[in-house]
Amino acid sequence: MTLIYALNLISRWVLFGVALHKAYRERDRGWVYIAVSFFLAAMDPERFLLAPLGFHLNPAVAFALDMVNTLFQGVLMIIAAEYIKEEPGMAKMTFPLAIGVLGYFWIIVTNAGELSLSFTAKTLLPVIVYAAGYLYLGIVILRYSLTRGPVPKLFPVGMILLGILNATYPYTATLKWFLPWGFILGTVFRVMMAIGALGVVLWPKIQLPSITKTVAESGTVVYTDHKVAKDMLKSLGEEGIVAITRSELNFLKSVLSSNSMVFWITRVQEGEIEKSPIVYAISPTKLGILLDLVSKALSSGYRTVYLDAFEYLILENGFTSALKFLLDLKDRVLIHGGKLILTLDPNTLEENQLKILEREFGEFKGPASQGSA
Repeated sequence: MTLIYALNLISRWVLFGVALHKAYRERDRGWVYIAVSFFLAAMDPERFLLAPLGFHLNPAVAFALDMVNTLFQGVLMIIAAEYIKEEPGMAKMTFPLAIGVLGYFWIIVTNAGELSLSFTAKTLLPVIVYAAGYLYLGIVILRYSLTRGPVPKLFPVGMILLGILNATYPYTATLKWFLPWGFILGTVFRVMMAIGALGVVLWPKIQLPSITKTVAESGTVVYTDHKVAKDMLKSLGEEGIVAITRSELNFLKSVLSSNSMVFWITRVQEGEIEKSPIVYAISPTKLGILLDLVSKALSSGYRTVYLDAFEYLILENGFTSALKFLLDLKDRVLIHGGKLILTLDPNTLEENQLKILEREFGEFKGPASQGSA
């Protein structure tokens, strides 16, 4: 059983580590909530810190604190799921917060000394919220995850299975014969989650189409007229490019070669949605992953990167984060001797923002301005 406890503890810290890494890399609020929830799970003081040292809290206090910890994790998971789907409004945030407040009062009332309630009654609401959080978040990640393949899917599948297992806890925890088996099952599901999380968070697997190394004049070009930029796309012919775009999909399919790589910026869905050219839908907030994927494409031979979604990235991330992404993208393209084609409308920018961009790309004199290498 010592090995099972060790695996359980290690998997908890791995989950916290990869969630924290993803939250930091992408500045994604949903993953910040997931990281906090996983931290609470990893820092279970009674089971993993005090008990191995021979110390124990007062049983009544330990039980109440465990229920608060459990409830808080569930609420955080539900909130995280809403952020992964889309930026939630006040109404969507109110529900999990209200459930959290209700669960908190449930814990206070059911642990009052004057009442003599069963274990099932005391744990029912906090554990159900906890289980619902894992179930809901697992389903959302399974639906919206960018990566595909059996290993990354272990993360949301393990989360769903753990949620189902914990939903039975108010009853099964009263069965002494089931307790060790339940802990073993929980450990198996957490290990599944940890392995899958490494695949989802650290190594996004996207299959790039085969391409011979293309040649492009190194430098940057800025188009201030979206119609002119679209006409330029048509002129690329059979050259394979990387496009980061909000353009209409049928248009992209009609003008881009089959070996082009398109990252379609949207909050509606994620993952592969077209095969010729390859089109991956990706959230506008996943700037870190997007940079990694473009770098991978550049390393595989692509030399032209087209971006027409900069204004949308500003809207979703703020100007500072979008600018940092753009400058990192520019540097990576130029390091590979490639060309960055940027399309934006100067009228959508504030004067100081425009000056910053012109300092990097040159003055926007007309529908197409050539920058320096």
